[in-house]
Amino acid sequence: MRILSILQFSPPSKLCGGAERQMHSVHKGLISKGIDVQVLADFSNVGVAYQVFEGVPIWGVRFPILTRSLLHPSIIQSWLRFRKILRLIKMNMGHFDLLQVTPIRETALWGFWLSRHLHIPWVGRVACSGSYGDFGYMGKYMSRNSLVKRLIPELLRSCSRIIALDQETYREALGSGLPKDKVIIIPNAVVFEEIPSNERAKEVPKGGILLFLGRVAPQKRVADIVKAYATWKQNAGANRERNLPILNIVGGGNIDDLKNLVRSLGIQGSVEVVGYYENIEAFLEKAIAIINASEIEGMPNSVLEACSYGVPSILSDIPIHREIANQTGMVEFLFPVGDVKALSEKIENYLSMKREDMIQKRIQCYEYVQGFTRENRDSAYLNLYTQIIKGFSVQYKEFKEGSSVLG
Repeated sequence: MRILSILQFSPPSKLCGGAERQMHSVHKGLISKGIDVQVLADFSNVGVAYQVFEGVPIWGVRFPILTRSLLHPSIIQSWLRFRKILRLIKMNMGHFDLLQVTPIRETALWGFWLSRHLHIPWVGRVACSGSYGDFGYMGKYMSRNSLVKRLIPELLRSCSRIIALDQETYREALGSGLPKDKVIIIPNAVVFEEIPSNERAKEVPKGGILLFLGRVAPQKRVADIVKAYATWKQNAGANRERNLPILNIVGGGNIDDLKNLVRSLGIQGSVEVVGYYENIEAFLEKAIAIINASEIEGMPNSVLEACSYGVPSILSDIPIHREIANQTGMVEFLFPVGDVKALSEKIENYLSMKREDMIQKRIQCYEYVQGFTRENRDSAYLNLYTQIIKGFSVQYKEFKEGSSVLG
């Protein structure tokens, strides 16, 4: 089996987020099962025409520019780029059995065009829900390209399957007009090579930290976390006997504005804006709690990764966070999106818990994440791809035989 995966941002690009890290892990998992996986990524993000990163072949290409109208002059350049990608595939990569696209925004157009020219089925994987998500056509973070907004819902009906990450993205897919038999849920997995034992995960680290882990992007509302921490610290500082944990902000993106905010609030000694960091496990080992203030999420990798270390999460009250909080006993620590005062109160409530109660929360988090294994995820992808390819082969054979009879 040979899979061609379109992934606009791809490791080792530092621009990649959770969806790209997750797919890179899927690629490695499928390769370990004997599947040939080749990745097409945007050259401007990966920086080279070809590389093999952690065993995954990645081809850097210039993706077509998506114009607002088919009559726009630059559509010619877009068509030339597409033809160049097609030549690259046919001359250097050979035949594929299936095409995988992540996310299903503009990349859905590339998946549709390539699948038609290569005569193979294609699968779209949802990256996120909400206004930033794959179905958030009118959301404030989505592309304002009117052509894309009109075409994508129709193109998705031509794909073999849409892979959703959770119940919320599943509901959004159905709400966009996709039939139930086209949508399947395959959750993310914890991508670490090793995770702690149960005994280690339930230990509350001495001198531990509060942690934000993820891309620093507008929809993550990291500034809300910094402001809430400053409010909490000011109130908690009245009790000088308390050891107040510091806040670490770990993740790539525009961190300059956050550093300026930290200085303006006068909390430089208590907040460390780390930025991109390779070994995030080092922070999870020290974390008392992870905080996520996002207004939208898919299946949040950082929360799953925290759970694998037994780290409970103080989360904004959005569908996927509520789903996780219900399973980890953290519903009482959900807070409304954008409510800085409520978040500061949740931080205080959590840190005021008895040690034995905090340990119980850590155990619940650790037990919850045990089902999110790479083996379960990779087997689900492999089974789905095998089913699609077999079904497509039968359909294509019947089509060819019918064409011969008609001819």
